[in-house]
Amino acid sequence: MTTPFRILAAAAISLAATAAATGAVADTYTVSARVTAVEPIHITSRVEEPVRRCRDVEEPVYGTVRGGSSGDVLAGALIGGAIGNQFGNGSGKDAMTVLGAILGADTASRQPRQVVTGYRTSRVCETVFEARERREVGGWRVFYDWNGLRGETETAARYRVGERIEVQVTLR
Repeated sequence: MTTPFRILAAAAISLAATAAATGAVADTYTVSARVTAVEPIHITSRVEEPVRRCRDVEEPVYGTVRGGSSGDVLAGALIGGAIGNQFGNGSGKDAMTVLGAILGADTASRQPRQVVTGYRTSRVCETVFEARERREVGGWRVFYDWNGLRGETETAARYRVGERIEVQVTLR
């Protein structure tokens, strides 16, 4: 340390001692201290990150088939018979009922219908958001020394050991 600086520091300490003895307010000075160590200050934050998820699903494949099911044919025969029964007299009425039943069953058996003819595998994807913790450097804890006085401070700037940092020193 240079001699003029020592004289200034001694004068400041002397003034501080006088101020303390007389009850005066302490003085604060900005000095250039030497960095002795640096540590990162880690912060943890939660972020929502998009994640694409896919899965295989079985989907039915439909086809058209001619001919109704047994239930459709039976229903067609009953309905056709009921309608045919409305026509004719005597034995003609019976003939119309039988004819209506035959035509109803035949009509139902010719109707096209949709049926599952097989299955195919399809890939279905969606984007979901998952919460994740992210750890990052949020600042720096800087340890310093000035004339044998040690201290620490937190800064946004990163310093290296041996560099100079401006700090405030209060002399009482």
